[in-house]
Amino acid sequence: MHVDAIRQGKLLEGLAGTRQTLEEMARLVRQDAGDLSIRQFALGLVQKCDGHQFNCEIRALFHFCRDEIIYRRDPVDHEWVQDAARTIGVFRTGDCDDKVVCLATLLGALGHKSRFVVIGRQPGQYTHVYLEVRTPGGWLPLDPTPERAAVGWEAPGMHRAHYEIWGVRGGAGVGLLIAAALLFCLLRN
Repeated sequence: MHVDAIRQGKLLEGLAGTRQTLEEMARLVRQDAGDLSIRQFALGLVQKCDGHQFNCEIRALFHFCRDEIIYRRDPVDHEWVQDAARTIGVFRTGDCDDKVVCLATLLGALGHKSRFVVIGRQPGQYTHVYLEVRTPGGWLPLDPTPERAAVGWEAPGMHRAHYEIWGVRGGAGVGLLIAAALLFCLLRN
């Protein structure tokens, strides 16, 4: 598996920092979803699914990220976004953004498009990220962070915003999504 080089830099504040983090997350997913070793790993996780049983694939990948990747917070005063190879092959741990990058990458390696969803109690003050995967029935929520979350579960009563991973790179589409105010997992007390 390809392990992305560690990139360091100053995280911008507020919504600009949220956009910066989401862009890095999406870059890692797009980069690694085509990696042969990631695909091979994903195929191993879905080996009990028959062909064309896409819901089985989605569930198997979700359960791996929920159950086998242990939740661990980022270092104090750092926003760490790691690629799927590092999450799977090095640490087997990560926070919400790491688990979601891993899941989106595995899904992408098997042809499933997904998008990020950020949530928070206040508009523009987002504290968590999960994803939705496109299915024939619409967008299906997948939150691998809560240990008991089921496929389709999402936290109730939260403000939400979406960030597209595939097909939208810069321009007005991203601007409109970001304008919905994205701020998650960045400014911890």
